[in-house]
Amino acid sequence: MNPKKALIFDMDGVLIDVSNSYRLAIKKTVEFFLGRIIDKGEVDEIKLKSGFNDDWDCTDALLKKHGTEIPRKYMTKKFQEYYSGRDFEGLIQNEALLLDTGLINKLSKSRVLAIFTGRPKEEALYPLKKHGIKGNFKLIVGAEDVENKKPDPEG
Repeated sequence: MNPKKALIFDMDGVLIDVSNSYRLAIKKTVEFFLGRIIDKGEVDEIKLKSGFNDDWDCTDALLKKHGTEIPRKYMTKKFQEYYSGRDFEGLIQNEALLLDTGLINKLSKSRVLAIFTGRPKEEALYPLKKHGIKGNFKLIVGAEDVENKKPDPEG
């Protein structure tokens, strides 16, 4: 038996460019509840802070920074309207693949490829299918597969 080595990817910012999807959904959600425009730099700044891997947490923190508290269920509902929309016609459509599909195909021949993401699995599968690379990944661990969300190493 010749075991293959495994290569585990994060998704956002590694496989998929989320600057015009998740980050834009944060911005639009905050703007919706504040009733005014915020600077894109505020979103980038909070995403770079330790402990803000979850986009809903980032959205909540930005709202609080501006003196607004919204019940989580309303905030996440509005966020999801922007991000995934109905049947994935939202900002998720803006997501681009960061790695060349040829490289991913080549890597999958010599390694077992997996993904550990803070996304819900359904939101992880959509861009993988859209870009034709889902079959290259033997295992996808999403938000609902772990008790402790990223950056906890449980996944």
